[in-house]
Amino acid sequence: MWNKSALFFMIQVKVPKRFNGTLPVPVWVVKDFFRAAKNLAWVGEILLRRKPQSQDKKVHKHLNWTKGVTPRGLVEVVEIVINDLSKYKGLDLVRVEAGDVTVKISLK
Repeated sequence: MWNKSALFFMIQVKVPKRFNGTLPVPVWVVKDFFRAAKNLAWVGEILLRRKPQSQDKKVHKHLNWTKGVTPRGLVEVVEIVINDLSKYKGLDLVRVEAGDVTVKISLK
């Protein structure tokens, strides 16, 4: 039985004369998404390691970042941030205004 209320990322989008709505996304869905992304990043790391090194220095430079920072590590950091943020109910995360368009993401 649930004793706690579910926590949601509330994504509000306002575009004058076209769209005005709110999309609730449960936090557990976001956590599961990043858990799956971490597994896919692990597969991507294996594929990048097996790829033969290019002789072109430009291509080699673009792929060299995977040796220092792993894609799986980046996804793990995002997952940790989401776990920490999920402790704060009522927190406004992002509010972006570009002209008349407004996007706001908060935890409810």
